[in-house]
Amino acid sequence: MDFIGKNILITSFTTFVETLTKKLTEKLIDRRISTDQKEKICETIIAIKTANDSTRKFINSDGYKPNTDLTNLWRDCLRKAVAADINEGLEDYLYHKADFWGNPQEWLENPSAMELVPKLRDLDNKCDILLQMLKKN
Repeated sequence: MDFIGKNILITSFTTFVETLTKKLTEKLIDRRISTDQKEKICETIIAIKTANDSTRKFINSDGYKPNTDLTNLWRDCLRKAVAADINEGLEDYLYHKADFWGNPQEWLENPSAMELVPKLRDLDNKCDILLQMLKKN
């Protein structure tokens, strides 16, 4: 896979993550998030960061081959996001991320489908921001 192809996958998700960050920030400021939900959000963030790291490592060493382990990692992120009741479309993105690793070449051949696959770098940065906000609240 060439540099441009890797950047497409690792970079179309920014607007979604900014909206998610804004809405969660508003909830945190209003203190409408229970301690239990904060813990679930933290679990979701940690799962996403773990999946991001594993995905980066795989892409750098093996490129874009089907990978059941990555599919399972992203499905675990989906399960945790549903439990955290984050909504805001996160579940859809995580579902597509898991689906992507079942057959990456099929997705890569369809640029419009790639819009559904979140970018790792943006998601990773926003998870860091969300985790810091949760720690302060």
